Amino acid sequence: MRIVILKLLLVISTSAAQPIDARDELWYPTNPPKKVSPGNEKAAGDALMKAQRNQVEGKISPDESFLRAYKTIQVAQENVKNKEYAKAKDNLTRAISILSDLRTQSPQWAGEIVKYRIDFANSLLASLPAN
Repeated sequence: MRIVILKLLLVISTSAAQPIDARDELWYPTNPPKKVSPGNEKAAGDALMKAQRNQVEGKISPDESFLRAYKTIQVAQENVKNKEYAKAKDNLTRAISILSDLRTQSPQWAGEIVKYRIDFANSLLASLPAN
């Protein structure tokens, strides 16, 4: 378990904040995501929702789910920097949903890290200006 967490943290610390490509059904660390083109955010959101359904059906590992949520939070942070608050809110809501599903489906998987990321995303979501 510790080795998996250390590898996961290494992957996370060396990754750049990029949105997940809507054309990729699944995202793997060996297949880095590409940028979502403007106007294609709905397709990216649909791809993330499909990924969440796959996770519930047991098709995505907890590691992959966590990485999806982590990347989604990074994208939300970029949205905040660019003052795209509605997109940031959507991305944070998605990330919280992915992490909550992960906690429900795999409660033994790095519980403290998942809890920290959920709390972090919730605090970032609460700090967004009201529209």
